[in-house]
Amino acid sequence: MKRGATGMVIWQCGEDPVVGFAARELARCLRRMTAQPARVRKAPPGRPPETGIVVGLPASADAASCGADCPADRWEDRLLIRSAGGRLILTGANPRSVLFAVYRWLEQLGARWIRPGRDGELLPSIRPPVLSGWEVDETADCRHRGIVIEGANAIEQVLDLVDWMPKVGMNAYMLQFRVSAYFWRRYYERADLPSIRDPHLLSIEECAALDDRVAVAVRQRGLLLHRVGHGWTCSTVGFPEVAGWETAPEPPEDVRPLLAEVKGRREWFGGAPINTELCYGNPEARQRFVDTVIAYAVEHPGIDVLHIWLSDGTNNMCECPRCAEKQPTDWYVTLLNEISPRLLAAAPRMKLAALCYSNTMWPPTSVAPDRLGGNVILMFAPISRCYGHAILDPRCTAEPPPVPYTRNAVTTPRANGDYAAMLRAWQRYLPPGIDAFAFDYPLWMNFPNEWLGMDAAALFAEEVGQYRGAGVNGILSCQLQRAFVPTSLGQHALAHWLWNCKAPLAPFVDRFFVDAFGSEGSIARDFYHAFTAANGPRVHGNAWWETDANPERVAAVRRVLREYTPRLREAAARGHGLPSVQRRSWSLLLFFVAFQTRLWQALEAAHGIRPSPGLAERRFAALDAYLARAERRLYRWIDASYWRRFFAQVAKAAAKKK
Repeated sequence: MKRGATGMVIWQCGEDPVVGFAARELARCLRRMTAQPARVRKAPPGRPPETGIVVGLPASADAASCGADCPADRWEDRLLIRSAGGRLILTGANPRSVLFAVYRWLEQLGARWIRPGRDGELLPSIRPPVLSGWEVDETADCRHRGIVIEGANAIEQVLDLVDWMPKVGMNAYMLQFRVSAYFWRRYYERADLPSIRDPHLLSIEECAALDDRVAVAVRQRGLLLHRVGHGWTCSTVGFPEVAGWETAPEPPEDVRPLLAEVKGRREWFGGAPINTELCYGNPEARQRFVDTVIAYAVEHPGIDVLHIWLSDGTNNMCECPRCAEKQPTDWYVTLLNEISPRLLAAAPRMKLAALCYSNTMWPPTSVAPDRLGGNVILMFAPISRCYGHAILDPRCTAEPPPVPYTRNAVTTPRANGDYAAMLRAWQRYLPPGIDAFAFDYPLWMNFPNEWLGMDAAALFAEEVGQYRGAGVNGILSCQLQRAFVPTSLGQHALAHWLWNCKAPLAPFVDRFFVDAFGSEGSIARDFYHAFTAANGPRVHGNAWWETDANPERVAAVRRVLREYTPRLREAAARGHGLPSVQRRSWSLLLFFVAFQTRLWQALEAAHGIRPSPGLAERRFAALDAYLARAERRLYRWIDASYWRRFFAQVAKAAAKKK
């Protein structure tokens, strides 16, 4: 490493701002790890340094001189770490891949990124690193590796998550709706969350400013920015989707002709504009939809993937004679045929995501995708799928299978085999070789299922490769942004297998628990496995609240809790000398154990295993109060509003079974 009076020097080659960020991150972490000064210097144009650490794109970093053939690619991520003479070159196929190379090299030196936030970093003390002998060349197996905003969110939490994503190899972030006000407001207006001391209403302008801060953080790291999704239908007729799924007054009379006619009436479907479809047989409605999309794209040129979805409702398609001439997906492709060429002309670097979901799960039958250009990506969103099985597990079937599409008489598929069949049907319909990714939900409302029977690491280890083998090139995870309790295993597992879908499971899990918990991480690992085994799989992995608390299951889970609670407490007490990030891992796990003990006591009472009048209600109320108190100190890692909502469903379902 080049040294001078100022200490270690990292050479930044070129002016790319993401490369500059990568160089500064390297200097920051090396200062922490080596306790020596480190600073970034600009390499002279056209003259890459002959010694030291060189950070830059291949041409500017002169990677070719050491045999590094790394063509530029905006979408495919490849990193190179290579020694050449007195230099160490950190480079990649695009600016974010240079950042990936920096974090991967630091990981090779012992750094770990356990949770979002600077206090989630594990940066061990090391000697100044040796620059010779390095040879790492990796290409991500999956092109699309992203996270989508969901839940109740504070800006600091989302910015920490975006900062964490490239550290583990994730490359895309999505802000839902034209303005993500729904997700900001769920946090800042929630008076029932103890961590919110001053709940207040955010204006649309304030929410848009928060979106802008996230977009800046995404671009600073070179990540791909996805936006919008649902909301085009209602914003087309002048009703912004920023209220999310809330209801609205009756639509104005001049708007009604543009809305879908359902059961003889043109009105908001279920009272919610975001769940309302348009009358796609009406040329004016289609024209307004297309114009709304193109205007937004022109106003937001920094978007990489613009999501073009219909409403978020089901069985709400227009029944008028004109619309009845075609299936909903044929009208959908009619819209895409009109949008694709106009988007290509207005924003040639922007792609559009076409959605296989809900009303559009069934493929088209009559309209050819003859005007869809190379800017279209298929998005497969199996929202009601089973998480007790991997997506292509042949055992996951249902009887009877879904019937061909019948207007406004749809039963949403639940078996993975049915979803897989629909995916293949869409792929046969679209042009060969079209890019595709899954928009999946295992860390959203299902996230509590990780501690009610779903082994997230094992699921991702099997499933990501299945998706890739089926021509689905990655996953955007629609999820809680704070999915880090009891551990961050699920988040790490998703990122790990999206980068390397052939990685073995056991070594990854073993390493994770040692990284997160220290030398006694095997105790935490053994508890995790014992707990998920005692729970057993769901009858259908998507029925989050249908907890079958039969006596055998309750006894098995409570036995695991009784056995491991003292062992986990003792291990945590012995870890007082651990780094703070690992001590935090123990405290989060112990919270989980205490919470689960209370939960299973409540379930035991609710299902009459130890009957006592009113006992279940008191225990569920105490459980909710315990979570509310804990949220004050754990809000950075747990989305308490969703936890409380989930366990309210558990309590309600348990009460019905009494």
